[in-house]
Amino acid sequence: MKITSRIRLLVLLSVIVTAMCVGLTSFRAYRLLITNVQEESLSQTTDSESRRLKLALKEYQNDVHLLASLQLVQAIVEEFHQGVSFSEDSSLKSQLAQVFAEMLRAKPFYDQVRLIGTADGGREIVRVDRTHGGIQRINGADLQQKANRDYYQKALAHPPEKLYMSSISLNREHGEIEVPYRPMLRVALRVDDEHKMPIGIVIINLNFARFVDDLFADAAESSTFYMTNSNGDYLVHPDETKTFGFDIGTKYRLQDEFPDTEGLFKENSRQATFRSIKSDAGTDRFLQVRKVFLNPNDPVEFVTIGIGASGDELASGALAISRDTSIVTSALIAAALVVAVFATRFLTRPIETITLAANRLAQGEATPQLSVRRNDEIGVLSRAFEEMSVSIQKKEAEILKVNSQLAATNDDLEHFVHIASHDLREPLRKQRNLVDLLLQELPPDAGRDARQFAEFIAICSTQMQDMVDAFRALTKLGYENVVRAPASIQAIIEECLSPFRDAIDRRRIRIRFDRFPEHIEIYPQFARQLYANLIQNAVNHVKVDGFELAFTARESDRGWIFGVKNTGSTIPKDECEEIFNIFRKAGIHESQGTGLGLSICRKIAERHQGRIFVESTENEVHFQFTFGEKTHGDQDHQRSRTGHG
Repeated sequence: MKITSRIRLLVLLSVIVTAMCVGLTSFRAYRLLITNVQEESLSQTTDSESRRLKLALKEYQNDVHLLASLQLVQAIVEEFHQGVSFSEDSSLKSQLAQVFAEMLRAKPFYDQVRLIGTADGGREIVRVDRTHGGIQRINGADLQQKANRDYYQKALAHPPEKLYMSSISLNREHGEIEVPYRPMLRVALRVDDEHKMPIGIVIINLNFARFVDDLFADAAESSTFYMTNSNGDYLVHPDETKTFGFDIGTKYRLQDEFPDTEGLFKENSRQATFRSIKSDAGTDRFLQVRKVFLNPNDPVEFVTIGIGASGDELASGALAISRDTSIVTSALIAAALVVAVFATRFLTRPIETITLAANRLAQGEATPQLSVRRNDEIGVLSRAFEEMSVSIQKKEAEILKVNSQLAATNDDLEHFVHIASHDLREPLRKQRNLVDLLLQELPPDAGRDARQFAEFIAICSTQMQDMVDAFRALTKLGYENVVRAPASIQAIIEECLSPFRDAIDRRRIRIRFDRFPEHIEIYPQFARQLYANLIQNAVNHVKVDGFELAFTARESDRGWIFGVKNTGSTIPKDECEEIFNIFRKAGIHESQGTGLGLSICRKIAERHQGRIFVESTENEVHFQFTFGEKTHGDQDHQRSRTGHG
């Protein structure tokens, strides 16, 4: 076999093997990528549905607050307590019944709205029901005594302005479960007289099945949807026979079907917990679960929302990509083979030309033009052959002519390169202008390098946008029209910690809380920004894992002094004042942040008529601040607790 044939065969085999390896790697990478993306989609869907449930429940609670705050309610209850018979109608009762009826018309999930007094055994004063015939007011002897009902007693036992939310259970009439089943959620708020003594409650019954069917219709159609109570009992399940088993005598629980979720119901964390797990049958099934607390005032009662999908369902989305990848890979292999054929011809042609020239020289014929200017082995052979033909004058003349032609060709090539270098400048300038559009148009299956470069550009844009946003926040602090309001500092901190949960868990950061006042007069939105900036500052500048992040509070003669303290970092004493200046960054990693975070914190403290300062030791940084001298909260402090984020 000729050496040129061997070279061609070797190149072709190398191209084929390389293309197949690249194709197989791409196939596996795309399949894994699509599966991961769809798992992440499950997580995002669960998070979205949880937020929707929170918003819907918040609206439900607000409706109860609204009704209980009506002066009409107070007047009717006082009228009832002054001796007016519950069976007697009055203009006040009629007006309130009309309000209740309008509430039922506006909210199709509400089955019943009632005003119940504490007199006459907890007699219903005004009651409006949703029946098969429409909205109906209950009058006279049909108004019942509810003093022995659990929800009535617990609602009266709740502190003023604190909502009572019942557990979700099947509705009972005269002590028996109503058939067909009607799961119900009740929210009540007590009504007090001028002496802060309870004189009644306002209560709304929510038809939970109708509420869930409408709220989560999209999620239930697109994937497997679950909902449980705080014990893990199913409230919603693809198999309806497994729902509300705790009410009808047969328990069906999430932790029984998915044993890995057992710890979810034992944890005290108020934050969401996401899990990708397998079912008890050992099937490859993924489940994303999130806690949703029904009432902010109740840290125990919650429901869980779960979105599930099988491994086959997650992988099905990768089949189309895998098929397309196979087609593209095959096309690339074919194109590579074509290129390889032409490349090998290009590489072996000089050898074939020298062979032809040697044959012609031996026969006394004119030799073809050789590549005498090359610097490789081919050039060496060509020049050697040229030296052999020096003695032949005719051939020498021909060689000189060829050299002249080569020189002219080189000049033309240099001229072409010069023109091309100038002509390419304009397309390159336009290309730079299109970089901003790259992030928007970059397809999900783009290569790793392309996406990484695009992300680098996005990071630069994000840093610039962060600086603009920080400047805007800094300038707006002094001009926004806001008012102080009572707020829970610990609740604000918990809210600010939520976006950092992944970093806290990954870096094993220990979270500790001091005792905080129950409520304090502040600007809540500014306080959230202050705590968020200080948490971000600690996470960015502490480079060791497992450090402690403490939220401090101490009461002084002039008011409360709050703080955020972390171990694992330090600030030189001569920089403790300068770090609050604009563009002054604490620590050695000054590439992080915008240099405006602590300046914003100082302006927030000043907006509260307070101050902010920092104390630092060799292994500890403690930012402390006040919200003014008149920010004394209740002396009933929240219980101190320590734990991991």
